[in-house]
Amino acid sequence: YKPYKIPCGTALTHACSEILWFTKGSLLDENGKETYDSLSGSVGSYMIQKIYANARALLEAEKYVDAAGGFSQVVSENEEYDDGNALNYLALCYENMGEADSAINTYNRVAELYPGRRIGRNAAQKVAELSNQVQGE
Repeated sequence: YKPYKIPCGTALTHACSEILWFTKGSLLDENGKETYDSLSGSVGSYMIQKIYANARALLEAEKYVDAAGGFSQVVSENEEYDDGNALNYLALCYENMGEADSAINTYNRVAELYPGRRIGRNAAQKVAELSNQVQGE
């Protein structure tokens, strides 16, 4: 048995990457799992980039529920992805979906992670604004 190498950049490579990513290697035997473990960093990085780009496009299109799903996946892998922007975009999606509590919690996390940066200060301001709105209801 000699493994076949799939050229990078092909549709088959992308499809295999997606299958590995979404199944986390659960469909593989022991040898496959060892190979998966050695590749998962590059596959994971590729998929996170792809999911993040798609979520940003969905956010731009004001498809907040779908965008939130993508940002949630990214944040579950790396809470600080894109210097906190993924987490901040997730909070923005929650805000636009009318889920004030989730938005407040998520903005709070951004403020905790980045207290001295503009993204953190803006998130803290959003927490105050949303908290006032919630209390006024």
